[in-house]
Amino acid sequence: MDQRDARLLFATRTLRLFAFGGLSVVLVLYLAAVGVNAGAIGLILTVALLGDAAISLWLTTHADRLGRRRVLLIGAGLMILTGIVFAITGDPWILGITAVVGVLSPNGNEVGPFLAVEQAALSQVVGDRQRTHVFGWYQMIGSFATATGALIGGLIATALQDRGADVIPSYRALLIVAIGVRGGPSDAASDEALTRAEALAKARLNGAPPESLPEIAAWRDAFLGFAVKPRQARSSLEALLR
Repeated sequence: MDQRDARLLFATRTLRLFAFGGLSVVLVLYLAAVGVNAGAIGLILTVALLGDAAISLWLTTHADRLGRRRVLLIGAGLMILTGIVFAITGDPWILGITAVVGVLSPNGNEVGPFLAVEQAALSQVVGDRQRTHVFGWYQMIGSFATATGALIGGLIATALQDRGADVIPSYRALLIVAIGVRGGPSDAASDEALTRAEALAKARLNGAPPESLPEIAAWRDAFLGFAVKPRQARSSLEALLR
């Protein structure tokens, strides 16, 4: 292992804890928004920590046999798997099982096999006199990344909701990034349909605010029933009209 490997370890720790921090501020809110009750949320977070402890213990105690790079890649793969599953389903049983076998940080702190393996690898790269200095920076950068991720994650979710996004998509954006979706000019049929829809919406509103429509008022009443303020969550219909 050389200095390049040490820089890569610092970079991956920064990105990982940035992601953990961003997730920590919306995870519980996201689970509640997709319909998971409070008891199930607590159970999911509990089994996530227990499962992480068990899997991390096994991976770290077998890291030298399996190869440290391979263990880190396994941990990264489990992070990706967890993010995908949590983004596409709200089934408490599936979420609970994924939380056990995956890598999930409920509070933004380091989880998974990363910490033990990275520290063992770093200790081989730096000399005795530099070790305390390097590990100090290692911890400080991780803490800064977590705090920054939590700040940016909250700002992203808030910005999306302020621009009319529903609550669930705004939280889901922090769980997974969509790929393979390309922007480009729409076809003539789509443009025509959009023009007709805009004209119909303007005729229905006739200068009145969107919440004056009975359809949107019903959605707002439903949100209020869950103690959610209208500015915190909007139906997709209201978001489009705005």
